[in-house]
Amino acid sequence: MLELLLKIAQEKVGCDFDYYKGYNLLKDSLEGLDEQTINKLLTGEYSLKYTDNNKGEVVDVPQTNPLNILSLIECKLNSIADAYKDIQFGQFVYWKKSITIDITDYIKLTDSSQNYITTLLDDPIIYAYNSLKESLDKDLFIFANINIIIEKLFPNNTDISDRVSKASKQLRETIYKLNHPNSIATLYDKGKLDRYIITQLELDKLSEIHPSLLCCNAGYFAPDGKYYGLNGTKANFLHIKIADLLQQQGIIPKDCNTPDRWLEEHGWIKQSGSMLLYGGYFYNISITKEQITSIERILSQSYNYIELQHIENSIPVTRLSEIEDIQLRKHFS
Repeated sequence: MLELLLKIAQEKVGCDFDYYKGYNLLKDSLEGLDEQTINKLLTGEYSLKYTDNNKGEVVDVPQTNPLNILSLIECKLNSIADAYKDIQFGQFVYWKKSITIDITDYIKLTDSSQNYITTLLDDPIIYAYNSLKESLDKDLFIFANINIIIEKLFPNNTDISDRVSKASKQLRETIYKLNHPNSIATLYDKGKLDRYIITQLELDKLSEIHPSLLCCNAGYFAPDGKYYGLNGTKANFLHIKIADLLQQQGIIPKDCNTPDRWLEEHGWIKQSGSMLLYGGYFYNISITKEQITSIERILSQSYNYIELQHIENSIPVTRLSEIEDIQLRKHFS
């Protein structure tokens, strides 16, 4: 019975990729277990045996055949990577090859940016996002759960942590591209393509980011009111770049594999042009007065009106401070 309990708990983690289901099963079934002990049971370092009074007891003896959770994570990573390596989409949008770029600029770009440009110029096929949305969102959710498992059970395994971080970033970029086909289509204009290349060359050089007092194309407002922004096209993935730079500077924990989600979970407001997006209320975090003051001061440099997440009409940027928190919660939830 105890072996079955352990097996089910390990399957919750290694097969369903839900750490807390496995953790809570053992926590609720056995009395007095702390988190460290439960984690060692899940990884197979500790075993269970019956005491004389027929109760379950933890023993510091490795299990004979525990479920290899780490191996299952690696298999899942491989399967996700294979699934998106040669994505086949349902609908096609073609553009004529009528644009040339300076090869000296092209070779300075990173590999991923080179691949992006090559795809753009070589009979590009932009696929319909709808046919992939469900599986993409599901896999991104799995990545988030795998991050928790690694943090709890394998905190010192930097190899698997780095693999998850890299794969998660690639998946987020794929989702962004497919969610914004227009940003790719509009690039098929010589001026905009040039801007993309020039911006990408500059972004690739960045190793840090500092608070800005000037309005940018995209940015984040921190809870203390500081604004971190970058200029460029949507195809430059500015928000992902900002999050990565913040992580490099230690503002976001180094072991976080989804830095842009971390910002959302910790009360940072996302800005894209005149649009504001905020997920903090889902974590019971209210927008701060410092953020509102900073938004009014910075966005008013470029915009008279701003759009909130769930409000049909735009509002004057200088009136944001007049909206009560309960109304802001409604607009952003």
